[in-house]
Amino acid sequence: MKGRSGLVNPALTTWVLRWVALYTRGLPEGAARDRADEIASDLFEHNAAAVAAEQSNRATTASILARALTGMGADVLWRERQLQQEHRRQLSLASPELRTRYSRLTAIAVTSGAAVAILALASTVRVLTNTPITWGAAHFAGMIAVTIGLLLALLALTRSNSRILGAVSFAALSLPLCFAVAQNTNYISLTLAHAMSTALAPFAATSYYLAFAVLFIPAYILVALFMTIAVRLRSLRRQIAIQPS
Repeated sequence: MKGRSGLVNPALTTWVLRWVALYTRGLPEGAARDRADEIASDLFEHNAAAVAAEQSNRATTASILARALTGMGADVLWRERQLQQEHRRQLSLASPELRTRYSRLTAIAVTSGAAVAILALASTVRVLTNTPITWGAAHFAGMIAVTIGLLLALLALTRSNSRILGAVSFAALSLPLCFAVAQNTNYISLTLAHAMSTALAPFAATSYYLAFAVLFIPAYILVALFMTIAVRLRSLRRQIAIQPS
């Protein structure tokens, strides 16, 4: 080990620094630069300590790789905090009119998402309660999957830096939700099932495809609502970001 100099594994060091560049992309220049300097310094100190301890190249490489992999979650959380701080800073500098519009749209997005997610969760509970156990989980797996997706989308809606993604996710899940509800209507509510059959009967008499299209009208409305929210959120975020500091 004597006489060893330089980095233990230049390729690994380059990979770590590229990961840093990836998760700091889009952050304020100062924060990204400070993070890159911090990680580079940490790598240098780790390498120096390994040289002083006469640790083998393989052991040092393994320890650096382990630290990098186990620290990825913390890196993502760090990025999340930086984005939230930057968003709050930009929002504080925005005009009162922009802040009001953004707050109102956020309230509409979260309220709408919560309503859809709660209804989906309640429907899933009804299906699980009323479906015979002998049918197995495969029968209602779609309903469960859609509900979990909606709950995750709702979580995204409540966070400033993932709000647009949350709105787009609700739009994308609206059609699967409508299909899952239609499949399990008898286990959600017999009253609802009867009302749907009565409403769709005239269309079904004309064309099965027409009835199928009418059945998905609520999904079309939800898609239009959440895509409109996503587009307006994106527009407002851009206006807020270009406000003079």
